[in-house]
Amino acid sequence: FYANDAIFGLIAYNYANLDGSYAITREKLVNLIMKNKLSYKLGDNLIEGWTYYGNSIDPDLTGAALSALAPYKDTNSDVKKSINNVVNSLAVLEDENGYVPGPYGISSESLSFVNIGLAAVGVNPEAGNFKKSKGDLVAALVSFKGTNGQYKHALDGKNDPLATEQALRAFISLKNFKTSGIYNYYSSS
Repeated sequence: FYANDAIFGLIAYNYANLDGSYAITREKLVNLIMKNKLSYKLGDNLIEGWTYYGNSIDPDLTGAALSALAPYKDTNSDVKKSINNVVNSLAVLEDENGYVPGPYGISSESLSFVNIGLAAVGVNPEAGNFKKSKGDLVAALVSFKGTNGQYKHALDGKNDPLATEQALRAFISLKNFKTSGIYNYYSSS
């Protein structure tokens, strides 16, 4: 079992609006996600989030976790507290240009998922603690723009289909966030 199994499982569960009696329940998935959260000190700051491996959080998986947990923040006090701590952690990790480095460095996909996750929990990625001296999370994502409307994985890279798809999801999330104040790309009606 890996944290991403539970995170993407819960995203699928939420999106499909599954009801009924299943061996794997939403509650079990939420509990697995919460149990596998990584916490550590960085200077005076407590950093919380999720990772694929290692001892530092991965902003990509952490953004996905925010999206997965978003529907439960108003009904589960532990989830709400965790979301608040994770949002604060992402703001601490964000550099002055708006980039949030992860174990693999800086990538557009990570920024896309951070923007998607923040929109899902109703946090503006262009304001507050995310507005840095030289940029914010949205400006950082835009800096990965390639040619012909596509996006790059790395700043010095080439157009990348996955990076482009994830950037599109992020921009859809941000557009809807601006009109409603909250938007979870991975929810459905």
